[in-house]
Amino acid sequence: ITFHFLNAQGLNIVLQDRIIDTAIGSAIAYVVSYFVLPAWEHEQIDAFMSDSIRDNRKYFNAVAKLFTDAAADPNSYKISRKEAFVSLANLSDNFQRMLSDPKNQQPKLPLYHQFVSASHMLTSHIAALSSYAQQYGAVYAHSDFQPFINLINKTFDETDKKTGTYTALPASEINELPIIKKVQRLLDQRKKDLEQGLETTPDDTRKILSELSSVTDQFRLIHTITADTVKILRQIRLT
Repeated sequence: ITFHFLNAQGLNIVLQDRIIDTAIGSAIAYVVSYFVLPAWEHEQIDAFMSDSIRDNRKYFNAVAKLFTDAAADPNSYKISRKEAFVSLANLSDNFQRMLSDPKNQQPKLPLYHQFVSASHMLTSHIAALSSYAQQYGAVYAHSDFQPFINLINKTFDETDKKTGTYTALPASEINELPIIKKVQRLLDQRKKDLEQGLETTPDDTRKILSELSSVTDQFRLIHTITADTVKILRQIRLT
């Protein structure tokens, strides 16, 4: 517009040169970004997935420790929580950027989507378990939780294996874990009282049953989602 005010007759020449320069610059930028120095997101997502698994595991163990050790370090818990959420955010951002890449640079996109969703669910359920840990951890801290924690850590170990198939532990074996059997005994006692028409089950028993059931349900969900994550990761690596 300024050139037009200065010299109305030379405007077409100015516009023509500007359009040609812009077209040449765009072509150079396209060629360099696509062929010379490409940075496709699918080439980086494996590192973000590994970080997310590692930090979720650290977060889980920091939370689970509250159920086995009344003197657990709160600073360690806070640090692990922060790292888990940062890793999850980085993974999600990487996946969102991948959606902007060309279609031929989006390999295994459905599987990556499943993995990101599973990671969100895993972090969410660990956060839910941490809420219970802060409320009931000191009250119910017991070595009975350790076998279930070991089982979940064993499932996390499967994420490091590059090959082979993974078969989740049958529900019947999970039901044999000490803390699950303890909850089942309380539940059986409560059912027995109801069948006998005893509505006066001690409040303490009902309270313990309700709270322990909530805690063990979260452990079950974390184990299930971790197993699903392992299966998705195996599919990604074998595809």
